[in-house]
Amino acid sequence: MAAADHVESALLGGLLAGAVTFVLYVGTTFAWVRPRWRAARTALDGPEEEEEDQVPEETPADAAAPITLPVPQLDPPEPAVAHAVPAARPRGTTS
Repeated sequence: MAAADHVESALLGGLLAGAVTFVLYVGTTFAWVRPRWRAARTALDGPEEEEEDQVPEETPADAAAPITLPVPQLDPPEPAVAHAVPAARPRGTTS
């Protein structure tokens, strides 16, 4: 409101007041978020990252072998029992 009072046009005063408010909001929000953002990044990144120039360690030969899992033996399914179903008869017919 203090910025808007120094301008003669009401529209220009409103725009100036909005711009000042926006700049103050962004500045205070950035100052509040920045340390939390850094803490979150540190927590997510974990300990020091390995450098890209390092040669990866050799893996043992067993690591390259395919993984096989045991397959459980299941009981064979029971044979399906056919239930007697009456034959369909067209409508309007009598026996």
